[in-house]
Amino acid sequence: MFHTVAKFAKRAVSLLLTLGCALALGLPVFALPPTGDGSSTMLPIMGGLLGLSAVLIIVVIVSGKKKKGRR
Repeated sequence: MFHTVAKFAKRAVSLLLTLGCALALGLPVFALPPTGDGSSTMLPIMGGLLGLSAVLIIVVIVSGKKKKGRR
């Protein structure tokens, strides 16, 4: 029973940290000042691509471990 509670607690903490980080990224504190050209849109695009690549790397690592476990 304790194992189940610990597993739930780990997932709950992970979810809360993820939501906190996502909310912090939405704050205008990290916004670039308007410069009059298109450079102010580069930060969200680069951040989105960085997040997407991190998720894809995690998926590849997890799927690779599952395949190794079957052998």
